[in-house]
Amino acid sequence: MLRHYLMVAWRNLLKYKLISFLNLTGLTVGILSFCLIFLFVRDELSYDTYHHAADRTYRINFYGKLGEQTAHTAQTAAPAGPLFKEQLPGVEAMCRLTPNGRSVLQVDDESFHETNVLFADSSLLEVFNFTLLKGNPATALKAPGSAILSASTAKKYFGDEEALGRSLKLDNDKLYTVNAVMKDIPSNTHFKADIFLSMSSLEDSRADNWGNTNYQTYLVLEKGIDPAQISKSATELFIKNFSLVLKQYLNTTWEEFSKSGNYARLELFPLLKIHLESNMEDELDVNSHIRYVYIFSIVGLLVLALACINFINLTTARASIRMKEIGVRKTIGARRSNLALQFLAESLVMGLAAWLFAVCCTYLLLPLFNQLSGKAFTPKDIFSFQFLLPSFTTGVITGLVSGLYPALFLSSFNPIAVLKRVGFSLPSKSYIRSGLVIFQFFITSVLLVSALVIYQQQKFIRHKNLGFNREQVITINDGYLLGQNLAAFKEKALQLPQVKSVSATNLLPVDDDRNNTSIIRGRVSSQENTVLTNNFWVDADYVKTFGITILEGRDFSKEFATDSNAVLVNETLARSFGYPGKQVAGQEM
Repeated sequence: MLRHYLMVAWRNLLKYKLISFLNLTGLTVGILSFCLIFLFVRDELSYDTYHHAADRTYRINFYGKLGEQTAHTAQTAAPAGPLFKEQLPGVEAMCRLTPNGRSVLQVDDESFHETNVLFADSSLLEVFNFTLLKGNPATALKAPGSAILSASTAKKYFGDEEALGRSLKLDNDKLYTVNAVMKDIPSNTHFKADIFLSMSSLEDSRADNWGNTNYQTYLVLEKGIDPAQISKSATELFIKNFSLVLKQYLNTTWEEFSKSGNYARLELFPLLKIHLESNMEDELDVNSHIRYVYIFSIVGLLVLALACINFINLTTARASIRMKEIGVRKTIGARRSNLALQFLAESLVMGLAAWLFAVCCTYLLLPLFNQLSGKAFTPKDIFSFQFLLPSFTTGVITGLVSGLYPALFLSSFNPIAVLKRVGFSLPSKSYIRSGLVIFQFFITSVLLVSALVIYQQQKFIRHKNLGFNREQVITINDGYLLGQNLAAFKEKALQLPQVKSVSATNLLPVDDDRNNTSIIRGRVSSQENTVLTNNFWVDADYVKTFGITILEGRDFSKEFATDSNAVLVNETLARSFGYPGKQVAGQEM
């Protein structure tokens, strides 16, 4: 019986080619949109799930407030992690990470620029489930000067030669030995790393400094341990040590600090929520947001619903073409249930054909979709069981849902009235069809308006005046490698007719949390006189090069030797001190 239904369905689809083509195109576009969005959403929800103790792994976040400014950061002080591992019961493992920023690595006579270089404790592989291809996981990062390379990085540096035991020079300064090679870290990880360097190589990582927050600290808790209780205990330990920092730098006690409305606390944040639910300062990589998962999921379902509605309207609109067929079938004994199954079979065949075309289109559009979404999907992701089964199920459900109402509608005709055309006519008004059309137009309008709003927002961001000139400005990274030759390089560059100005700086004029410093008004250390700021080290040509407007006072000048101790402040910092031009002293926290 099923074979008969499918054969008749196939013949009818071939018989009515134009309508079949329109229906097939609509369903294909709907299922294609769903497939692409499903790939994206599934990847977003899979971040960090492959780690062996992912559900028990937490990152320590720091929340602090000083005066009018807050610091909510994903980093903690260097001694925090080791102290918590030692003194907090229930902590199974601990690992700290800190980025090295843009790095230059030299192998023999070749230099390589790397952006994904992290310092890590020797316990890295106890917390994160990265697979070593070569080397001993227990000793890979134990000794100072140790390094782990990803397989692709080892291939880039050494080709087919053995990487273990080879030396790397970091930033023209420190030597590191390759102790292990790991599989490339999966893209669905909340940080990127091609190279891990031993944390013991960093002198700052061993300093007992509770005022700096420069380290991402991860804890693996034992089963059954309450993370809220660990957060409370960690905060108590932190306050005990941080109180000494307050006394030294701000000349105040913790009680006075907190009574003024300030605060400082630690909180354990689940590893599995970092990518979608964390928006802290100093994240290791740019995170997404759970709202995008919801938005794209809803959009995918709406586009699929529009395709189904389009199928229903087109199918019921051509009911007059198939009235005679329906009348003959009922006259020779076909039941309404038989006809309904026949029409459902036709829509099912259409849904499966649309699914097949959608999968093929997904494969063809994969490079463009990767470019648009920033992902790195491969054909393996498409032809995997985890993708084919849900997408196939979607095709089946789409076909059945699309054909349900037309099947009930078309199979309800009176056979005698249809054949005689006496007292029979198609309903001139169908509330269901009218409602579907209204819903279709409404959803389409919402999607179009949303796309227009997003486009306008992106246009606004691209053209917003940021307070400095970003046009015709070229940045050359790693200028520090020039050393004493930096001034000579600037002079040579200025001799080029196309170059108007050259400046050397540690940072571009954008908000950056890497240089947070406390600025003290006057010479008296107190919490009332302290403001957290970003510090930019620049030369005398910085303001001119970036076209920054000076409201009061003057720019730096090479003619004044005292400018080596001078600073320029922006309007916000000036207002926080009451007026511009007030003498300030820098005190690094």
